[in-house]
Amino acid sequence: GIPISVKSQGPDGVLLTTPSYDILLNGTISPPIPAPTCSAPVAGYDVNTPTSARADKFPDGTKVDDEAGCCDACTSDSSCNMWVYAPPSASDSQDVPGANCWP
Repeated sequence: GIPISVKSQGPDGVLLTTPSYDILLNGTISPPIPAPTCSAPVAGYDVNTPTSARADKFPDGTKVDDEAGCCDACTSDSSCNMWVYAPPSASDSQDVPGANCWP
């Protein structure tokens, strides 16, 4: 690959440099948003799109005891990228009886 490095940063953007070119990326730089983890899940989201794919091991969801169990289910399947957990009181619609986790 071509080596690239930060030459300077300022209010107008970031100036990157390669052996042949300088590249100005206009705009402000904000720190990346940390990815959710099992110890710090992101609350308040659901998945309801036709392009979403469920984990191979749990195509109809699964029953778990808590959020940690749902995260563990996702971690156990390499096809899982995220999970949705619904506490028992919030499980209005279910794919299979008793399912409260959809990895």
